[in-house]
Amino acid sequence: MAVKKTSKEHKAGKYPVKWDLTDIYKDENAWNKDYDRAIEIINTFDQFKGKLNNVRSINALIKAVDDGEFSIILNKLFIYAELGSSLDPSEKLYLNMIAKLNRLQVLARTHTAFIDAELFANSQEKRVKFFNSPSLKKYAYSFRRFTDPETVIYSEETNTALAKVRSVFGQSDQIYSILLDADTVKPTIKMPDGSEKTLNDSLFDEIKYGDYKRSFKIKAENLYYSSTKQSIHTFTALLNSKLLEYFAEAQLEKKESTLALALKSNDIEKEIFDKIIETARKMLPDFHRFCEIHKKGLKIDKQYYFDVSGYVSKYNAKISYDDAVDEIKKALAVMGDDYIKVFSEIIESPHVDVYSDKKKREGGFMTSCSNPDILPYILLNYSGYAKEASTVAHEMGHAVYGYLSEHNPSNNMTNNNPSIFTHEIASTNNEFLYYSYMMQHAATKDEKLFYLENILTLINGTVIRQIMYTEFEQYIYGIVESGNALDADILCDKWMELNKEYYGSSVTFSENMRYRWAAIPHFYYGYYVYKYATSATYSAIISRHILSGDKKVTDNYKKMLTKGSSEKPSELLKEVGINVLDAKPYKDMVRYYKDLVDTYAELIG
Repeated sequence: MAVKKTSKEHKAGKYPVKWDLTDIYKDENAWNKDYDRAIEIINTFDQFKGKLNNVRSINALIKAVDDGEFSIILNKLFIYAELGSSLDPSEKLYLNMIAKLNRLQVLARTHTAFIDAELFANSQEKRVKFFNSPSLKKYAYSFRRFTDPETVIYSEETNTALAKVRSVFGQSDQIYSILLDADTVKPTIKMPDGSEKTLNDSLFDEIKYGDYKRSFKIKAENLYYSSTKQSIHTFTALLNSKLLEYFAEAQLEKKESTLALALKSNDIEKEIFDKIIETARKMLPDFHRFCEIHKKGLKIDKQYYFDVSGYVSKYNAKISYDDAVDEIKKALAVMGDDYIKVFSEIIESPHVDVYSDKKKREGGFMTSCSNPDILPYILLNYSGYAKEASTVAHEMGHAVYGYLSEHNPSNNMTNNNPSIFTHEIASTNNEFLYYSYMMQHAATKDEKLFYLENILTLINGTVIRQIMYTEFEQYIYGIVESGNALDADILCDKWMELNKEYYGSSVTFSENMRYRWAAIPHFYYGYYVYKYATSATYSAIISRHILSGDKKVTDNYKKMLTKGSSEKPSELLKEVGINVLDAKPYKDMVRYYKDLVDTYAELIG
């Protein structure tokens, strides 16, 4: 089975609109052939047993397990199955592939269980010496746990047992995806013309931003948020299972909390986490001011949650996907011809799935094989509003970053996949550049207001709201880590408490908004969302330098994009001139946001 290049509903225009997964595998047989080959390679790992006491053997092991044919095949196997599942999570073919891959992981972990015990049998001094040698130095950062004195060391027997236990990890994610995307019945709504339609993300956006009566929009919002209500206790149990999984990993690694494990795993300083929460809290007075100005501009007595991301401007027209891509390319021209060349290569390939479908995963994402021979893949759910062009710019920021990292000959399979901490900088930087360009080229005051509202919405969504999510995460992890179980009613109450605190008194929430947390997959990612906030903070600074014509920052930023995860994130950002441990970037964001809200107040009048 292969995904066709075009859809019956949406024909490709200037740019392709449907994935062609045959760039990864021609068909199921080709996938199975690589699967069998992966098993063959796994069975060769035992040849390294008893030999990991010298640089030559360790180097050979890394090339066999982490930086060679096996890694290339494993990434392709997973990406193919996950992309197919994204189009239909209930499709049997991809469910079977994912099940086989879970078994493959167990086999791989079992056959590599000896590695840690043997490497750690060498003294700390020897391990440091090994990874400072010319042949292993390029792997030193990726394998820093072997030289980190805090790393927990297990015996081969324990690692073998853990490999089998961990085979069940990740099941809650898969079940959640099926429950949310395939089995959760989307509500139907009677449209003003009398037709009955399924109220999915795309239709809700159409209603929110379209020319419909306000009473209909309010009804649609409450109905839209009701989808998870019917299974809220199942969603709660699944989330509880996932948090227990993460906490178990933290305990195995002798960390005091899941947060400590997440920060350590991503090599992120705790000060960054604390600073970004403090920053969002400092921005709340201006956010509340924005909400009040917005309400005034809309001339409404009661402002609902959906209104906050809506527009006072009347400009929000429809724009075709082709035209949106062309606008984005013009906006990103400031990045240089080399950047646009990569952008064009990806966007002109059948690696972008543009339009929504019945069982297709909602939202958007980019994924990469960490393989320079295969272009990144992008999933969108484009419904044609001008604001959605920024989502295309966002995901293309990820894609270009992945491409540049993978094509850097100094990188390898262990470090050419950037961490999400820097990945989100690349995506939100594109959004800031796009909105700023569109503001600058606005033909009317109303059009300028529209793009200013988009910049504000970007910050509201990536800094303020994501930190609200982070505080919700801290709360639910606190429950699980104290030995208690999550309760649906308590979670819904806490969710609404945070929403009201963050949005202030000028925003009203629909009754069913209390169930919305269950539709957010990011809570299954383990302290993930705060990185959106840090990234928006840093990219706001970077984009302003680029727009001012600062060639040094532009060149250093593009250089950073080639480095993948070859260094600590805070060190990568130092090269662009941002010290993330200093107070300045965060003060700059608070000030920048205040200035934007001031400008907004002037335009609203």
